[in-house]
Amino acid sequence: MIKANEDFIKKIIMKDVEKICARYKISFDEVMNKLMTNLLSDSEFVEYISERYDEEDITRLKKYKDIIKKTKKQIYYELRQYKQDRKKVINIIENISRKIGKEKICDDEVEKLFQELLFMHTSTKERLPWSGKFYATIFKYTGKTRYVLDLGCGLQPISFPYDMFGTDYYVAIDKDPIVIDALSLFSKCRRSCKIIPLQLDLLDSYWRDHLPLYSDQYDLTFMLKIIPVLQRNNKDALKKLSDIPSKYIVVSGNVEALTRYEKIYYRERRIILKYIENVGREIIYEFNIGNEFGYIIR
Repeated sequence: MIKANEDFIKKIIMKDVEKICARYKISFDEVMNKLMTNLLSDSEFVEYISERYDEEDITRLKKYKDIIKKTKKQIYYELRQYKQDRKKVINIIENISRKIGKEKICDDEVEKLFQELLFMHTSTKERLPWSGKFYATIFKYTGKTRYVLDLGCGLQPISFPYDMFGTDYYVAIDKDPIVIDALSLFSKCRRSCKIIPLQLDLLDSYWRDHLPLYSDQYDLTFMLKIIPVLQRNNKDALKKLSDIPSKYIVVSGNVEALTRYEKIYYRERRIILKYIENVGREIIYEFNIGNEFGYIIR
């Protein structure tokens, strides 16, 4: 009976599943599973659908519309998260920790697990197909960068080409403890560069007090896709990013939204250019690579 109900309901919700897929960057099966789960959790409504389907349009009912709205919110929230499957990410990190152990052994198997982590992080995964071109473009204008700062780093430090840039110190700042755990493990596997992961929130006023300085300034600072996000969450936060002690800064944004098939280039570009104007920096190069655009400034 339950199986029969499921097949019956799938036919009813088919059009709404297709509409959601057309709007959000998510597969048909994922939407179907989420919507089915939300519908089947209400057994009384499922029974009502089965009894009344021939007499009224179920998709016009308020309860049905509320379930559709709830499912869309879930999808939007999950797609906005930079880590698609948090539980799986934690499992990978725990696996890496066990394999490295006290001996700090970083073999090919550990390296593969770090690479798997990169594909679990939405923003980093999006950059991976063009990462070679991305870093080569930056290096062309910055040259060797011994001291690097990465604000809102995510898992980018795992993909960064340290040898190409000749980096000795890489300070990685992120508010997510899971990101910091992953980078702390990764730092044990990088012999040629000292990686310093710091759990700090750029929206808090104190984060600058914890910023280590190994010289008068950093050679290069990454601010990838964070300026538009900070602008939306807290406009005052950008003031704390006005005097970053760095020779070069790379700021970027998305061409298309992470969650929806929606162009946001002009909106994000306007915010970033306003930031560059406010900090009084000079644009030395504008890039557009994959779904990411940005500026190298000094």
